[in-house]
Amino acid sequence: MTKTLLVASVHALGTSAGLDDLMNDRSYARFKEQVLPHITNKSLVLCEGILSDSPITPTHPKYDFIKKRMLGDALTVQPTLWGFDHRQSGSQEKDQAKIARHDLWTRVVQQTLEYPTWKYMQVRTFAQVLELARTSSSDDVRLIETPSSEQVEVARWIRAINRKFDRLYLEGMRKHSPRYDSCVFIGGGAHVVSMALKSEHEAIDLSEAGTESTQMLMAYLVDYVWPNAFIK
Repeated sequence: MTKTLLVASVHALGTSAGLDDLMNDRSYARFKEQVLPHITNKSLVLCEGILSDSPITPTHPKYDFIKKRMLGDALTVQPTLWGFDHRQSGSQEKDQAKIARHDLWTRVVQQTLEYPTWKYMQVRTFAQVLELARTSSSDDVRLIETPSSEQVEVARWIRAINRKFDRLYLEGMRKHSPRYDSCVFIGGGAHVVSMALKSEHEAIDLSEAGTESTQMLMAYLVDYVWPNAFIK
């Protein structure tokens, strides 16, 4: 049976290794130690941030560029790369519009929700993140005011795009991983938390215990749980 791993990274705008925003420097260092031993020439590596109709093999004309942008220069092997990130449009204008919409959702949460910050600040490990994520609901927060139609609409949007993200990657793993020796998904912590709760795949946490664990939990709650407070 193919070994499947979910790898939770912390995003950053560029790293000293020259990567895109998939992993910050600390995540990248842990990636080399904890994840690379599981990757071979016969592995499938799925990355957040990639959208492709077909697998990206070593014969693909942009393989080396994509591998270096996503995984740096640590890989001495050549796994197959792939991704189903439906948020990638290929249009800078459309991508910027999506980023602006996500930023709007973040402001809506900050301005209209009351939530037990003290509860989330106690999180120190990935296991604690998973446990709180599993038991949290939109009933844990309170709306300061009745949401506007625009706020409800953006809540529906954020919930829909994240559910679709998880569905496409989990379906991709089930469908394609049997052809490979191992299957590794690398993405942001919020996605990995959600996908781990929806599957039985093993997860590896590349974040730093403490502050980054809290940030991971908050990101999951903001994007996956709290939209329901507006929708219902």
